[in-house]
Amino acid sequence: APLEIVQPRLTPWIDEAQVARDGIALMCPVEERECMRELGRRAQDGGGRRSEVAITRRYFGADDPPDRFAIAIVPPRE
Repeated sequence: APLEIVQPRLTPWIDEAQVARDGIALMCPVEERECMRELGRRAQDGGGRRSEVAITRRYFGADDPPDRFAIAIVPPRE
């Protein structure tokens, strides 16, 4: 189930108890500062691991500029 981490009220069907029970995988575009700040906080508080990836789309042999994303995996706490 998706969770909006910058504005959690937009996803009221997920609460912090569920995140603690099930863990969470988070992803943010690196250039979105608010999302990155919340991703970093949640990863640090939950003992998670964070990585960055760059994805390049290719169309008819031409590469687009890469898009960079941060990914954090936070394990269940309970």
